[in-house]
Amino acid sequence: MRMMLYEWDAFMQTDMEDVLCRMNIDYRVFWYPFIPKLTDEDAYFEKHFCDALVAGEYDAVFSFNFKSVVSKCCFKMHIPYISWVFDSPFGITEREDILRYQTNYIFLFDRYVYREMKERGIDTVYHQALAVNLQRLDEIKLSSAERDKYGADVSFVGTLYPSTFAGFRARLPQYELGQVESVIEAQMKIYGGYFLDSFTEGEMCERIRLLLEGESEYDKSFHEGLQSIIAKEVTRRERLTLLFLLSQDFNVALYSNKSEDMLSRVDFRGLVDSYDEVYRVYKASRINLNISFKRIVEGMPLRVMDIMGAGGFLLSNYQQELVEEFEPGRDCVVYESIEDAVMKAKYYLSHEDERREIAKNGHERMKKYTFEKQLEKMFKVVFDDV
Repeated sequence: MRMMLYEWDAFMQTDMEDVLCRMNIDYRVFWYPFIPKLTDEDAYFEKHFCDALVAGEYDAVFSFNFKSVVSKCCFKMHIPYISWVFDSPFGITEREDILRYQTNYIFLFDRYVYREMKERGIDTVYHQALAVNLQRLDEIKLSSAERDKYGADVSFVGTLYPSTFAGFRARLPQYELGQVESVIEAQMKIYGGYFLDSFTEGEMCERIRLLLEGESEYDKSFHEGLQSIIAKEVTRRERLTLLFLLSQDFNVALYSNKSEDMLSRVDFRGLVDSYDEVYRVYKASRINLNISFKRIVEGMPLRVMDIMGAGGFLLSNYQQELVEEFEPGRDCVVYESIEDAVMKAKYYLSHEDERREIAKNGHERMKKYTFEKQLEKMFKVVFDDV
């Protein structure tokens, strides 16, 4: 097999190349960072990419996340295009004709999004969990100095989602604002259920759309934009609340681009690189939090895979696919409310042997989700179909 990798600085790119070498798969990298995120037109790119495909005689093209201009080139050249999506929902063109190209093989980690697209009649999508380069992670060893540097009772790596909600709420009359706030509060209390899509397709959403009509930032894809604004606000409030409560009793470390005033007792440590340093955090922390972005409805986000792959202890919000693939209380710990999360954190911080055993079990179960095994599944779908 000979494969072209489209490179755009994705999180998992280096691991992908490492694993392809171990699998003895011949590949070449095509790097072009200038494609705007929301366009499917780039004549310069298309010419040079198609020329490279002809010259290289490739069996397939691969990229992380879906790139519509890459899809167009592969369709033109009759070459399978494999895209492994780690964002949810993934930001792609609204042109469904491009999604429907039969040369596409779009692998989605969130089963909810997969079902949604299949129901729209898009048959080029497949459901596939994400993966870790387990061999590399096992080779990362911590010195005593690194354990001191990265250690904490509880750590969270991720954004706090600087709120776009404040500007949005300022434009709403009191009644409509009250309706949106009630939806946010309800969604914060429900784990394993997602109803923001229903709200943003309903009558209240249409009333809000009419109120904001003519404001350019809300004109395009209004329903999708409103759902994103509300989901980010729900996620933001959950993350802030849980970090605040845990920091009252424990040493809590936050790795993010910025903190918040209410988290004055949280140890803000700035950003860490996603290739090496983040795994040292996961290995050194007694508890690692996963607080999923609410638009990830059922799937296991990359943070979940990375924590367990590094051998860290995972305390995660409920995700349907997580509890199907891993045993809560044995491989990881799952919470179903903010109060439940605080209670479970306190318990496992005082039961060290149980905590270590769960981390060990989670790491063992991650052997099912190595890059090698997940790529073999993908290649079977693609090349058995060609």
